[in-house]
Amino acid sequence: MSGLGDTCADALYDLLNNLYVIPVTSSIFIKIAAFLKFIFVNKMPFSKAKTVFRKETLSENERRVVGLARQTQLSTAELIKCIEIGVHDLSSDEKIMEALYNDDITTCDNIGYYVKSSRKQRPVLETVANLYLRKLIIFERI
Repeated sequence: MSGLGDTCADALYDLLNNLYVIPVTSSIFIKIAAFLKFIFVNKMPFSKAKTVFRKETLSENERRVVGLARQTQLSTAELIKCIEIGVHDLSSDEKIMEALYNDDITTCDNIGYYVKSSRKQRPVLETVANLYLRKLIIFERI
């Protein structure tokens, strides 16, 4: 996969706008298994192995993106629109449709085009890219 554009930001937007952001979660059992593997299999010192239990500190933008993505599957373009209009609650289908598709022209196929010039595009792209690089989200194409 690759993105095209005149600038790096345009290329990144082209790459990510249609991808759905999925937060990565791990249960306590997975963390315990990883901890034990680090200690007994990898012979890692306890002080390093215990970092598996460290909670990631998120910026305000990261908390907002992850919070929205935990409520429902959203593409990067949909996240941009949600953040631009100040949406926090997407707990029902009605709220999702009202927030994202409340006019006669916006669809899931063209929302990327409409939010491309959003003033929130760049901060959301940076946030999504950083979350991905920190392995706190994955992308899915639906």
